[in-house]
Amino acid sequence: MSTSMPTTLYALLAPEFAPLFGEVDADSPAVDAIQNLRQQLEENVQTLDWSSVQNEINRQLSNLLNISLSHILVNAWTTHPQVQKAIQQQRDSGTHDVAVVPLLPHKIRSDHQPSLRILVNQKHATNIPLDIRIVLKLHEVILKIQYGEIQAIITGEAEGMGMIYYQKNKLKENIIERFELPKSLAPKINQDNETTNAKKQRKRKRKPHRREPWLDEQSDLPDENRPSEQQFEARSSHR
Repeated sequence: MSTSMPTTLYALLAPEFAPLFGEVDADSPAVDAIQNLRQQLEENVQTLDWSSVQNEINRQLSNLLNISLSHILVNAWTTHPQVQKAIQQQRDSGTHDVAVVPLLPHKIRSDHQPSLRILVNQKHATNIPLDIRIVLKLHEVILKIQYGEIQAIITGEAEGMGMIYYQKNKLKENIIERFELPKSLAPKINQDNETTNAKKQRKRKRKPHRREPWLDEQSDLPDENRPSEQQFEARSSHR
């Protein structure tokens, strides 16, 4: 059973942000990093309201991670061999026909590095660099391809994990419950109204797409070595 559909990276992780630098287990490797951060803030600010810092962290992340989930997925799928083949055939032939491309279960990883500039009492207190990793396992994905571009997700669901790090110390790890993928990717087009971008792309001589390396990690999600699944990597950087 799938949950409600998140449409941005922030919506996918929002429940984890409020207590991001709150209380952690005493044996957690993040304890020293958080304590040093608080000391640094206290040195720069006479009266420190930690709850205000938490609110500022959440506010900035909501802006920095307002990244379309569809954008992350499409960037990854354009490296998939089946999708590459369908796109290249359309660009070479100039066909207006719709290609329906089903994909085997597979995984996508997306990395982000937002840096937060923390202000306390309108004074710059410190910068907080974070590393965020999302690993999604996708099921029953069927894509619509037309004019040499991915135009829509016909069906598909995803589940996975999200990890948040500060100074290489894991602050949070949460399970992303299964949800339906957003289906709206691009403006609707028809045979008489082809996008300018697609026209320009077909006029240029295009080199074959470079296949991205398959993920080789063994700990992100269970059952990732099943022969019926495919894995490829999507990397994004947001600073």
